[in-house]
Amino acid sequence: MAKKIREIFKRLEDPRKKRGRRHLLGDFMMIALCAVICGADNWKAVSTFGRVKRKWFKSFLDLPHGIASHYTFDRVIAALKPDALERCFDEWVKAVAAAGKGVVAIDGKTFRRSLDKAGDKAAIHMVSAWASANDLVFAQLATEAKSNEITAIPKLLELLDLKGNTVTIDAWEHARKFCKKVGKRLPTEAEWEYAVRAGTRTKYYFGDDTLFLAFNENYCDAHCDPEYKLKHAIDGFVSTGPVASYEANPFGLHDMAGNVTEWVADFFGEYKKGEQINPRGPKNGKMRVVRGGSFLDKPEALESDRRLSVPPETRKSYIGFRCAANKLPR
Repeated sequence: MAKKIREIFKRLEDPRKKRGRRHLLGDFMMIALCAVICGADNWKAVSTFGRVKRKWFKSFLDLPHGIASHYTFDRVIAALKPDALERCFDEWVKAVAAAGKGVVAIDGKTFRRSLDKAGDKAAIHMVSAWASANDLVFAQLATEAKSNEITAIPKLLELLDLKGNTVTIDAWEHARKFCKKVGKRLPTEAEWEYAVRAGTRTKYYFGDDTLFLAFNENYCDAHCDPEYKLKHAIDGFVSTGPVASYEANPFGLHDMAGNVTEWVADFFGEYKKGEQINPRGPKNGKMRVVRGGSFLDKPEALESDRRLSVPPETRKSYIGFRCAANKLPR
């Protein structure tokens, strides 16, 4: 990753004259990035960090004249073109995120003590994309005045390359509003089961035998923490896995069971008896339905007809969703 950082920041135009340069621009950026990540909040702290960690930095940086003074850090970084620096930084963050595909958790938080009543300024509310594999916030966007995070989430997602990642979002209502924002909706429970079965009548879309589960879905295998884990099975992932890690079902849909359990539109409750076409659940209730099971669940939770009730305000990394469209795109 250090090599990748140097390659990215080499594209920056050095604002200094060639004559008299004692420190490499790439060394500046590497030291500054590492120092800030470790908590440095001023150039004196950055320079001190560099001197303390000089032996380590020397193992992969040139450092022809050692570590620059804080005056030099301040002068050189301040002279860089802000737009070019931002582009390099964004590219570096995306490279870090790409190094660990997995769950991307979308969440919104209001900064404590950010409300300025005297200045008539609202509290700062940020929507963040958290890369679970890297323990890193790699994208963040402030919501506009008098709006909420639902309007900011699509804008945030446009900034990211999420191919191969599982995206989670907190709470049923946020999932519903997000689908509405992109011109879709949450699927009904009946639609979800129709999609997961894909014309089959077996326990799972690939058959009834749980011995084949590890080859088709991500569930609580030998790598799982709970005591009920299947110690003889290995599905290839400790937690969530990248989207489409397994073969699609006969309808061409991936991860309909396992990986993350999914919100559907319905309240949890009993359905009317008898044959029905696309039935809907109760008109009201306290619990919502999730389907499909997750990487933390037993094999039974991944069966095509298995349904669970969850409070709609639940926010967990193992709960996700997918949107449904009323019409197929042309």
